[in-house]
Amino acid sequence: MSNRNVGDQYEKVSFNIFKEIKVNLKRYIFYPAFGMEKVQKFIRKKDVKLSFIKKNPQMISERPGVLVLPLPDHEDVYYLIMYKAACSSIMKAILHIDNKSLEDSRRVREEREIALDNLSNLEHKEFFTFVRNPFPKLVSCYTDRVLRVDSFRYLFDGRLAASQIHDFKEFAKVISSIPDDIADGHFCSQSYLLSTKDGTTLSNCYIGHFESLVDDFEPLRKKYGFDELKYVNKSARSGKNWKDYYDLETMDIVYNRYKNDFELYGYTDEYQKLKDYIDHK
Repeated sequence: MSNRNVGDQYEKVSFNIFKEIKVNLKRYIFYPAFGMEKVQKFIRKKDVKLSFIKKNPQMISERPGVLVLPLPDHEDVYYLIMYKAACSSIMKAILHIDNKSLEDSRRVREEREIALDNLSNLEHKEFFTFVRNPFPKLVSCYTDRVLRVDSFRYLFDGRLAASQIHDFKEFAKVISSIPDDIADGHFCSQSYLLSTKDGTTLSNCYIGHFESLVDDFEPLRKKYGFDELKYVNKSARSGKNWKDYYDLETMDIVYNRYKNDFELYGYTDEYQKLKDYIDHK
């Protein structure tokens, strides 16, 4: 076999292995240093050269969590999945699967969802989604993805996150160090998820707000015949006010990480509101 053919064969094998590496990378993305060490061990085990990663960074860096759910009876209409913004409740209403368990409903959803980047002719398609104030949204991510280590819903190793991140402030610092292009969909910027791979914002997208979920969902429900919303996924805060997770330093960290979301989706006043709350505690 010629050297050229050997090289081609090696790259084909490497590509398949990198599919597994992506899974491992996402699994450990909450703590990048420890996570990359795990990935490197995996690579060495598979006898893959690290130089190949450097030459092909796209193998482990792809747009995260930009998933859409096509409506069952409406061609070219898609729900853009926004995690920690009532997405479980919304998907149950869209797919008419209220009688299924949360685990079963996720299985149904996963069979239908597709990546936004795999769609063509976006200008001829309609989208809708719901955004949320980044301050409580990140608290919800923390309580659900770090505190609930026994949950089946982890897309990455929850026990790793719990063992390496000891409080919300540390969690916020870790998240702020992870850029959107390798962040998990649960904590990357909402504005990032609402853009195409070339950075263009989706112009044909109805954007509702979690804070007015029922009112904003009602026009969609009537138009497309969705079921009524039922809240199906509670975080593990045990009644604790999400504002009590913040001090002034943590507030600034989160605000700077999600500044675009605050500015684009009408949440700019939330910074001062949270500051006033912290100052008067």
